[in-house]
Amino acid sequence: GQGADMAVRYDFPTFVEGLTLHAGMAPKNGGDTGVMTDGSGFGASYSVAGFKVFAGTESFKTVAADTDTTGYGVKYGMSGFTVGYNTSEKDVTGGDKTEMAGYSAGYATGNFAVAINTSETEVNSAVTSDKSSIGASYNLGGGVKVYAVTTKDDKVAASDEDTVGISFSF
Repeated sequence: GQGADMAVRYDFPTFVEGLTLHAGMAPKNGGDTGVMTDGSGFGASYSVAGFKVFAGTESFKTVAADTDTTGYGVKYGMSGFTVGYNTSEKDVTGGDKTEMAGYSAGYATGNFAVAINTSETEVNSAVTSDKSSIGASYNLGGGVKVYAVTTKDDKVAASDEDTVGISFSF
């Protein structure tokens, strides 16, 4: 049979100020097609005085392999300035191990914001991507924002890109 896709997410009630907990499950996602049989995840974050720490884990099981991903990060913001760090690790049974780490910094004032991001990705201990980007945005009001971002990858030149756009939100 084809089986129905379904997923459940539960956001736990706040019992400690600043603490947020989430849990999710996707049983037999993909039906009986053999693509994905089970998925689950858990995430937590804690915020206090401009400082936030977060962590999460997810696991997906397929006929071919199991994939487990864990990650965590920290972020601090004050007077329009924000800095952050995050890292994650993904293990595939009998396959690749991918590690990612990234840093970010930004500043926002009024309708203007600018951000700088860097990330490094390693697959089986070999650096496969070393990206950096800088972007700026300006909120025109009424749900309209213009933005520009440039991204450079020291390992994969074909991944370099410049983007200019406009976004609408309702």
